[in-house]
Amino acid sequence: MRAIIGLMMIIAIESPLLEKAQGCHMHLSLQRTTPNREQDEITGLNKTVTQLLELLGSEDFGERTHAARKLGEMKAKEAVRPLIKVLNHSDLSTRAIAAWALSQIGSKEAIIPLVAALKRGVKEIRINSREWKTVLSIATSIERLTGQKFGTDVQLWEDWIELKQK
Repeated sequence: MRAIIGLMMIIAIESPLLEKAQGCHMHLSLQRTTPNREQDEITGLNKTVTQLLELLGSEDFGERTHAARKLGEMKAKEAVRPLIKVLNHSDLSTRAIAAWALSQIGSKEAIIPLVAALKRGVKEIRINSREWKTVLSIATSIERLTGQKFGTDVQLWEDWIELKQK
């Protein structure tokens, strides 16, 4: 259930990766079902960056993912390193939302940790798993940051990083 909620929180994928997901007979809709700004204010979810950074470590899935989403929307540069740490979370959906947030912030510092998160995600799931789209969203986040289109091919990403570091 948490994986489905996480999938629904991810902004719709606009890349060739979506075609790959559809080719895997995966038709989960990626709709934004999280509260909008007015709802955030009514429910008290309109938090400062400092408060949101604290919530990234929450045991509660909803609080954790809300915080990551809001930090991404705010393009909070001070959230880059804490969000990179979230890429190591045990929950794949949490990692995918952190990846999305990092792509929204636009920090190139996140590229190598995102590739590592992609590698871990690819190893953790089967190709026909419902969680495949979360792995695709991590790859899409890397594509947004780099302008490269290597999809979920971890080896291509690692080779590209190696070339860029030379």
